[in-house]
Amino acid sequence: MVNYMSAWMSIPEVFIPEPSTDQKDSKIDPLYQSVFQSFLHPTDIVRDTLLLPRVRDMECEEFAAIPIRALLKAYSADKHPTVLIDCRSSACIGSPAPSYKLCVNAGLTSIIPFSLNGQAGSEVAHALLFLRHIREIKNNGAVLSAAQKVVPPDSRVKENGFPLADASSSVFISQFKWEITKCFKMLDVMIVQSSNDWDFVLRLILNQFEKRAIFKQEAIQWSITHRFSDSFIDATKYILPNCSDLIRDVYTEFDFGCADVLVSLQRICYGKFFPEGIGICWFAGRFGSVGAILLESYDGGKKC
Repeated sequence: MVNYMSAWMSIPEVFIPEPSTDQKDSKIDPLYQSVFQSFLHPTDIVRDTLLLPRVRDMECEEFAAIPIRALLKAYSADKHPTVLIDCRSSACIGSPAPSYKLCVNAGLTSIIPFSLNGQAGSEVAHALLFLRHIREIKNNGAVLSAAQKVVPPDSRVKENGFPLADASSSVFISQFKWEITKCFKMLDVMIVQSSNDWDFVLRLILNQFEKRAIFKQEAIQWSITHRFSDSFIDATKYILPNCSDLIRDVYTEFDFGCADVLVSLQRICYGKFFPEGIGICWFAGRFGSVGAILLESYDGGKKC
């Protein structure tokens, strides 16, 4: 296996706010009513209630900082990250320099903000492509923060999709693995911009992975898919029929945007088992953008 990324990823830290109450609650703003009602595709959500996890009375930078603080406490006692990759599914509004504001809220003092937003799901894969070229992470690592907060005017209605909900998550990226904890080696990452012909795009990504990493697709043992739409989920299952499709245990009927896959990865890792071997994380974004990260599991410094 070619060491393509030469970097390690921690298990994500996640913050999911409490779900709202029913639609009769006067505190629920019209935006969330509109987002929920715009999804005509049937879901498992009870039709007469609005149970979207959402952030109340908290700016995006504030709730994005919660998992970052937990992450730094868990992984970087002997290091100080010098790069913050700030991913937002929503537009960056509320302050002139949201990445800097997030740095302050997270207690970071030595930082090079690097911001991506607007793809509504594939920002993490985009960020990891750039990460390979940022020299500053070699010594101290980087924090990758992904946060979605549905804010006006960004309602992002999708065909055959899931209602959008709020969540924030972050991972620690390092050039060195953690010997006493579970983590992932990043083997490859790719973004393909194409049409919504999911099968074609997914096959293209897998074929490129094979060419660059000298491995067979059969080596992929597990996958985690962005809860973007039924059609996207079905396509990832179809393209790797013998692969274990791992699904998080909470809020499977919602799309958390760019934080979605990291939420799933965290919930799965802290569940009944830690995924073993080589796995793939699928991301879907706007305008036909599809991303994929190839990961290899390590448990206590030992390859699973």
